[in-house]
Amino acid sequence: MSAQNIVGSKTMTEKINLSWETIGTPLAISVQVALDSEFTQETRTFVIDKSAKSCILDVGPGKWFYRIGSWFGTNDDGVIEWSGIYGPIYIESQKSRVPLLKFPTFLTSIKPEYNGLAFNTGLYEPYYMIIHYTEKDHFKSSGLTSLYKRDWGNGTIHVTNLNPAATYSFQLQMIGGDIATIPKTNTIRLLTEAYIVKNKRAAVPVKPGSTTQNTIFSADKAILQEVIEKNKINFSSHADYLQYKAAKARTSMQQ
Repeated sequence: MSAQNIVGSKTMTEKINLSWETIGTPLAISVQVALDSEFTQETRTFVIDKSAKSCILDVGPGKWFYRIGSWFGTNDDGVIEWSGIYGPIYIESQKSRVPLLKFPTFLTSIKPEYNGLAFNTGLYEPYYMIIHYTEKDHFKSSGLTSLYKRDWGNGTIHVTNLNPAATYSFQLQMIGGDIATIPKTNTIRLLTEAYIVKNKRAAVPVKPGSTTQNTIFSADKAILQEVIEKNKINFSSHADYLQYKAAKARTSMQQ
């Protein structure tokens, strides 16, 4: 469940003061503010240790809406469940708005695969990626699904459970500073700017035409899903590698 009993105010020094109650045991907490209730204007997202119950943000002037996100899943993969939207809080600061960090990598390719997409980042070191996706033609908060995923250094992020009949758009973000770790107690880290990818579709599975083909197809899906879930590819033999390549060819088609 998402965070509850969220209370927002401003301090005497024109900063945003937020408090909340954590429901369940999330991996981390996200705090998001923006100048509109759909979080499309001057959006800033911070990540905080899971034990945090409050924070003070020095974001600069504006009428800020806010919400709290809870990271639920494993250390490597899960969803971000957002609270309702609150505010605005009117901040009359003379400071500039807190600047967004640059997205620190680029995508070398995006490939359709069975049940999803593979984002090849070109970054071969551990990192967390925060992913927001939608079937809409906009990135309004009301139409977004938010995920977090950890890549241990393979240079690839897999987004699964996508509908091959749908077209998706994505916003990708990373944690500022140490991109491979969740903030520790009493630490607030700003996410990078959003890297936007639009008009992508998952691969369309090849339909099996016989009982034998159906058995092979089911085995192919199991092989590919195992590779995605383990987030790495280690083959015990060349034959296993060839089986994996054949499975990819049989269960997907280039788009």
